[in-house]
Amino acid sequence: MIRFGLCVGATEFASLGISDKALRALDPTLARDDVDRERRLFKRTQILEELQCATEVPRRTFVSRFEPAPRDWALGRYALKLPRENLRMLGKKLVCGAAYVLNERSYIEVDHMITVHVVNAAGAAYANDFIDNYGSRTHRGPGIVIGMARPAEDSQSAMFEILIWDRLVLHATVVDVHSALGDES
Repeated sequence: MIRFGLCVGATEFASLGISDKALRALDPTLARDDVDRERRLFKRTQILEELQCATEVPRRTFVSRFEPAPRDWALGRYALKLPRENLRMLGKKLVCGAAYVLNERSYIEVDHMITVHVVNAAGAAYANDFIDNYGSRTHRGPGIVIGMARPAEDSQSAMFEILIWDRLVLHATVVDVHSALGDES
């Protein structure tokens, strides 16, 4: 949350207050105790060390909808690294929570696999159309919209599209491992 919070504008309505919250999380003067202060200092140092001038980062590596605007390039703005695996872990966590809330308070079973997909515009359009035609979208609090479509024969399997702050779009699938492997038993 801190990394993405530093990348959204302070006045963007869908993420209102998030950038301030991210900055407060890095402020050691707001720590509750010495341990919290050290954690905040460590995280702040880590993020500062990872900052790169946006002009030095290949444009294709930016998370969709987080690319610098043309004026950002001219102003010499910075880019912040976000490891792809962290994005996948976030996606899995959100899918588990969404599935629990939207699927009658049931957990995703161990025989189902969650895969978070980083897709291009064509893949995003396909998922969007699929959910529009076969699923539904639910607004879950300020700044979060969850789209989900699932087959009638398996209440656990599903396709998800999670939109956070009108910026971050995560796509994921939940599939029965046995069906995916062609095992009918």
